[in-house]
Amino acid sequence: ALDYIARTQVRGRGGWRYTPGVNSDLSVTGWMLMALRSGDLAGLRVREVTYDGVRNFLETCRERAGTQSRFCYNPAAPADDPRTSHGRNPGTVMTSVGLLMQLYLGEGRESVRMQRGADHLLANLPTIGQSREPARTSTLGNPLRDTYYWYYGTQVMFHMGGAHWSAWNDALHPLLVESQTTTGELAGSWNPVRPVPDKWRHMGGRLYVTALNLLSLEVYYRHLPLYEMTGE
Repeated sequence: ALDYIARTQVRGRGGWRYTPGVNSDLSVTGWMLMALRSGDLAGLRVREVTYDGVRNFLETCRERAGTQSRFCYNPAAPADDPRTSHGRNPGTVMTSVGLLMQLYLGEGRESVRMQRGADHLLANLPTIGQSREPARTSTLGNPLRDTYYWYYGTQVMFHMGGAHWSAWNDALHPLLVESQTTTGELAGSWNPVRPVPDKWRHMGGRLYVTALNLLSLEVYYRHLPLYEMTGE
């Protein structure tokens, strides 16, 4: 699997997208890096040139976003197409992906870029509306319920530790526990539509939001903070 990931990396850009070897975006590239780094930590071989490509693509996403601490989705998105041009703009969700990638690529949590990026996530803590209330957006245009964002933000803040993690966990943990389905044959899962619709409900449905919410709740047990892992 790791060899396949490496072979399908887009030469000249350094990332991945939906078709092997064609184009790159930060979302798919983030998933690929997590797989590579997990295998690497388990003792499997990942060539440094593969990581170098990811670093180059991540830097391109940062440069296109025009800031040192935030990232865009697709720096090569056509600027003259309103359907895709938003991919060139900095976004909170992609910033959570980019920050986790920075950590996996060896950047220290004390760096100015990491601290500023984590502060940005701190200003966009998980929140959810009331039953039957339509999905709203924050001032940054991000849906108030975005399980994908919560999943990445949870990992970033857990590795950052300290006040960043405390504030994030204090916001997300009760939100997830209180919104979990507790009765009937679907007990234990999360509704992708209630109390407010999740951003990607049409794509992933109940299984998607349940899987990512569980991974967020289990972050204490599945991950050793990167700074401790490196030390050991």
